[in-house]
Amino acid sequence: MSSEKSERNESRRVFLKGLVVGGAAVGVAAGSGVMAAEPALKSDQAESSLPKVKGYQETAHVRRFYDLARS
Repeated sequence: MSSEKSERNESRRVFLKGLVVGGAAVGVAAGSGVMAAEPALKSDQAESSLPKVKGYQETAHVRRFYDLARS
């Protein structure tokens, strides 16, 4: 009976190892496809596409939040 039990445990281990290795391979393949599809920006293009906002800015929705928080 113990040999039958150890054979089942061994087959489970092989199965689970296969799942882990297969899942990792799928994850790497999916991640590399996404990275390859993104175009690379030149440094001057990357800087110009970012907004030039620095520091704290009190906008209308921030002022409304403060007003509601006070009451």
